[in-house]
Amino acid sequence: MHDDVAPGTEEPAPTTPHLDARSGSLPEPVADQGQQSVTKPGPAQGPGASLLIRAARPDDVHRVALLLSLRGRELEQTLAEAPHMIASLPVLLLARLVEPGDAQGPEDTQAPPVALAGAFILPAAADHGEQWLVTGPIVDPDCPQGGVGRQLLGAVIDAVEALDPQARLHAVVPAEEHALVALHRSLGFTEESRGTTFDELDFGQDTALMLVRPSRG
Repeated sequence: MHDDVAPGTEEPAPTTPHLDARSGSLPEPVADQGQQSVTKPGPAQGPGASLLIRAARPDDVHRVALLLSLRGRELEQTLAEAPHMIASLPVLLLARLVEPGDAQGPEDTQAPPVALAGAFILPAAADHGEQWLVTGPIVDPDCPQGGVGRQLLGAVIDAVEALDPQARLHAVVPAEEHALVALHRSLGFTEESRGTTFDELDFGQDTALMLVRPSRG
C-alpha cells in the first residue's frame, strides 16, 4: 500500500475478521520485539501536530496490534491478527500525529499511531445479506488532539465509496456508547435495528445498534 489516504485495491477477505465495537486502554510498555511485544510511544504533543491518515502497510503490524489492544484483548493475540487484517481488508486506515517538519513519506516511523479504522465486505448470513461493515474507529485515549475519530471514519467512508460508489455502509455500535453513536450519526449513519447479537458479536445483556449509511449514488 502507499502512504496517502487512498486505500489499497486488494480483494475483500473470504473470512470475517474478529470484531469488537468496545474500547479499553492500551497496554503498558512491554518488552522487546523478540518476545512478541511492543512499546507504545507517546503521541505528538506540539500544538502544530497534524493528523496523517494513510493505508496500513505490512510494516505497521506492531502499530495496528497496539490499537487493536484497545478492544481489551491480549497483545499477543492482536500481534497474530494484525498481519492478516493488513493483508486482507480492502480498507484499513491508520492515523498518526506528525509534528511540523517530520517526515511524512515511507519512512514516517517516528509518528506514533493514534487511531485505526477500516471496512470490509461481510458475507451474507441467515439474518443479513452481503454488506460493507465498518470496524472502528479505535482511538488512543491518550491522543491529545480532538476530532481524530471523526476524521478517520470520514476517510474510511471516502475510501469505500472510491471502491464501491453504490455501497451502503453498516456499523454495529453498543447502544450505551453514546459518543460513538453520535459520531456515526454525524457522518450520516442512522439506526436500522437493534439487538443483543449480530453475526459473530454477542453483547450479552447489552443492546447493540445496527447503523446504516446510504450510498451517495
